[in-house]
Amino acid sequence: MRSLAIGISEGTGSRLARSPGAFARLIGRYLGELGAIGLSELFIVVGGPWRHALARALAEIDLMAEIVVVHNVGWMRGTGTIVASLAEVAQEGVVLLLDSLARPRVVERALAAGVPAVGVARELDEGMSRLATLRLDVRGGRLVAAREGPLYAVGPYRLTGEALAVARMLDSALPSYEVRDVLAYLLRRMRVEPFEVSQGDLAPLDAAHGWIYQNVGKG
Repeated sequence: MRSLAIGISEGTGSRLARSPGAFARLIGRYLGELGAIGLSELFIVVGGPWRHALARALAEIDLMAEIVVVHNVGWMRGTGTIVASLAEVAQEGVVLLLDSLARPRVVERALAAGVPAVGVARELDEGMSRLATLRLDVRGGRLVAAREGPLYAVGPYRLTGEALAVARMLDSALPSYEVRDVLAYLLRRMRVEPFEVSQGDLAPLDAAHGWIYQNVGKG
């Protein structure tokens, strides 16, 4: 399965809900750019009360692909619950874009990974600095969390079925947690492969309108 998910946190969702029609048009344009990838599923994970405005806006436009809007019922407990929500609908694995959009070639690289993987950057532009979840380093051939590491986890996140099962376990054990906590736990328990992304490869979802015209059409 070639499944992609766009996970939306509370802060980002609240901002997008101020102009839900613009959000829906953005997703429509992005789906058009992703057409050649051949996605089998696209999930959009939403949480708080703002979810209703976004879902209605998506239903009112002619999208180029079917999408599944997933309600993250645990949204008050942190962004980690986005991953746990995906574990309920994408058991075979999924690529997660957290509060972001990425160039199609970056999504393709993540989809092609057969193991848990994460997009990493060595330098952050203004937009990508908002997306960084964890500092990382490579030691002994393995990707590890490192307080002063030279790499930044920015996504996309390739989550295999095994990684999603870990997220489900964390969801039952922790009162609150973030995506960075899920990633840190995975790094301690299994091999996670890095793939490098560059400035301009990703943009925050609530600031992607100009970016998508300047960058996504370039591949």
